[in-house]
Amino acid sequence: MYGIQRSSGPGGVPLLIVWTHNSDEDAEIFDDLKGSILGYLEREEGLSLGRGYLMDVFGPDGALQHRLDARP
Repeated sequence: MYGIQRSSGPGGVPLLIVWTHNSDEDAEIFDDLKGSILGYLEREEGLSLGRGYLMDVFGPDGALQHRLDARP
C-alpha cells in the first residue's frame, strides 16, 4: 500500500480510498490489507467504525481491485 485517502461517505460513514502496489486481487490478501489499514486508523487516528465504512482499493495500474460496503 502506498496511499490512503479518508473522507466522509454517504450518511457520514468513513470512505477510505486505498492505493496499493500489489496487483494480486486475491480475497485473502485483501482481508489482510483491510485489517491492517483499519487497525492503524482506529489506533493512530481515532477512526470510529461504529456505523461501518466504505473502502475502495485501486491497484498499481489504477484499476479498481476491491469495493467494500461494510455498513450495518
